[in-house]
Amino acid sequence: MKEAAEAGYDALECVADGLGDLAKRYGVTVCGGYVGGPFHLPWNPATAEEKLLKPARQLAALGGEFLTVNCDPKGTWAKRERKTEDELKQQGENLSRLARDVKLPGLCILMHNHANSNAIHQSPRLHGEISTIFLWNFA
Repeated sequence: MKEAAEAGYDALECVADGLGDLAKRYGVTVCGGYVGGPFHLPWNPATAEEKLLKPARQLAALGGEFLTVNCDPKGTWAKRERKTEDELKQQGENLSRLARDVKLPGLCILMHNHANSNAIHQSPRLHGEISTIFLWNFA
């Protein structure tokens, strides 16, 4: 926090135990947080509580506005495999469930997307790879 404040940052995307006191001490706002997980697998309540919902509540308590979510690949990061239609459906259901669960504390979901290959993000109009972030606002 100290280094961020000294570098001129006034807000950070992070969440951790004890972060509120540090943020106040250095005048830095916690605007959002980042979580990831194997969303293409069936929902596991215990894992979801520890890895997703607990950080979301901490973030909301710090005044954060968004939770950035990254869906882990099937396989490994070094050797990603294509997800099946059923796995993609499961991933969508899990992301929707998370969005509903974090709406109550006042957060919205941002999706940080990693494509399985550059070809997914190729477009003649865009001339190369792009990064995609979607904002889901469930009113």
